[in-house]
Amino acid sequence: MDVQSGDNLSSDASQQTNKFDKMLLLACFFSLSFTMGLVYEILSPTLDDLANITDSSTVEISTLFQVRSGAYALGSLAGGIYHTTVPLISITIALLINMMSISWVGFLKNIFQMNFAVAINGFTTGIMDVGTNVYLLRSYQQKSPPYVLTLYAVFGLGCSFLNIYTAPFLSQKSSNLTSITVNLQDTNLSNQIVPEPNDVIWVPFLLTGIFNLGPLILFLILFFRQMRLPKNWRLPLMVSYGEQSRTQVADEGPRSQHTLILAIFSGLMIMFYCGVDIVFSEYLIVSLKRSSLGISSSQASYMKSAMLISHTAAKFLFIYISTLVKPATILITDCLLTLFSSIVLILSFDTSVELIWIFIVILGISTSSLYPSMLPFINEYLSIDHLNGSLMMFLGSIMAIIYPSIIGSFLDQEPAFSLYLETGTMIITLIFIFSIRHVGHQSSSENCPPSPSKTSQINDG
Repeated sequence: MDVQSGDNLSSDASQQTNKFDKMLLLACFFSLSFTMGLVYEILSPTLDDLANITDSSTVEISTLFQVRSGAYALGSLAGGIYHTTVPLISITIALLINMMSISWVGFLKNIFQMNFAVAINGFTTGIMDVGTNVYLLRSYQQKSPPYVLTLYAVFGLGCSFLNIYTAPFLSQKSSNLTSITVNLQDTNLSNQIVPEPNDVIWVPFLLTGIFNLGPLILFLILFFRQMRLPKNWRLPLMVSYGEQSRTQVADEGPRSQHTLILAIFSGLMIMFYCGVDIVFSEYLIVSLKRSSLGISSSQASYMKSAMLISHTAAKFLFIYISTLVKPATILITDCLLTLFSSIVLILSFDTSVELIWIFIVILGISTSSLYPSMLPFINEYLSIDHLNGSLMMFLGSIMAIIYPSIIGSFLDQEPAFSLYLETGTMIITLIFIFSIRHVGHQSSSENCPPSPSKTSQINDG
């Protein structure tokens, strides 16, 4: 009797501890996503100032985006480390390195050093992104959409907050991002006033690094709390996923042809959409500044901040909507609205500041739940684990490596070039959404067992 009572008390204590630590883990993930939004967004508004202090051209400074995307791709592939290491420790170490690297960028005056720091930052971001997304999908399964949307909602909050506290430290004069050295060598531009390097651009980078202390402290608290518990009481994030993943793969059996097609279509959809989504955000401010409407750095930064605020507010709304509506419905609606908004922005890019303000906000709303709904949508037809999740996020960063050099080459001649890419990508995304649904339904119908009535008729026959 006493033994049974002791076991019940131990079980209750275990449940209470796990409940609190699960809530603490969600707080860790959401605060981490917020600071990842800060880190992701900071290059965009500071791009012109970084070009000035490094004496770089548009194409040269655009390599920062390419290097970061390439490093992120490698980091996402490195998500396989969760199968052999303790995920909580891996995420915490990656966060510490990520914090140090972004703080370092603002103090550098050489583009090669910046590329190195940004590469480290992108690599660790890829590792953390795989860990957080896949954990939520695996832990909450069909109930994961609200959690995934919350993850990206707080990410959007970070992007919005970054633009607000960065704006006072930006140079207010527009720059064509041509090399200062080239300008000085041009005898026809001998009287041109060369923009002076921004002496305070290091401040937003340092502040961004300091904000990363928040989730780092929370992860450390969670780690030490877990270390005090018996191993059988600890969260799954405190053990390697290797054995569990091998068991799941063994239970799944051989993969069908439909599964392979679904994997290819899903990877391509994420690859094309994520590529343009990343570079559109990165180049939005510098594109707006090149409009013939004479938009300043601060005004462009506030426009983007307005877009990100609407983007984030809509994410919180879609957290509730995702409990009522299927991910496919959300995806199709968002794509159509984004397609319409992009076309209007192309037509008004050099004609109306008011229309730009309006449809930048609408674009923020329409893209708010696109990517967060993609993973739950794919998960309806294809089980996502750390291995294929890493591969999908790797594919999602491929086009982000290619697009910056293309946009950088056309930016001065066609500032709205990223909007054309956005328009074409929405059409491609819609095609993949309907293709995945079609193949997924075919696969379900082939794998679905006969109904009881049909089985009874067959047996009677």
